[in-house]
Amino acid sequence: MALKTKKASPPSDKKPSDNSKLELLPWHLLTWKRIQQARSDNRLHHALLITGKVGLGKLQFASYLAYSLLCTNPNADGLPCGNCRSCQLFAVGNHPDLKLLPQA
Repeated sequence: MALKTKKASPPSDKKPSDNSKLELLPWHLLTWKRIQQARSDNRLHHALLITGKVGLGKLQFASYLAYSLLCTNPNADGLPCGNCRSCQLFAVGNHPDLKLLPQA
């Protein structure tokens, strides 16, 4: 199954809980694959620091990663199923295991 990607677009002020547009950008794919490999090997670190220039989609990537990690039934590529209870809670921005902090 192919990973879902979208074309680059300028940064937006949309909330990360708005997962209707939550997709991986093409330049996220290599990092996504590395993280999913570590996840499948049971070697995912307890914390990840996502850094980079403004406009690269860091928040979008982090939100999608959180969506995937909270999903109880991700597919083989690590993508969230979108149907489980956890995905439903994430979709409405009310997952009890996710706390978004305001940007400094």
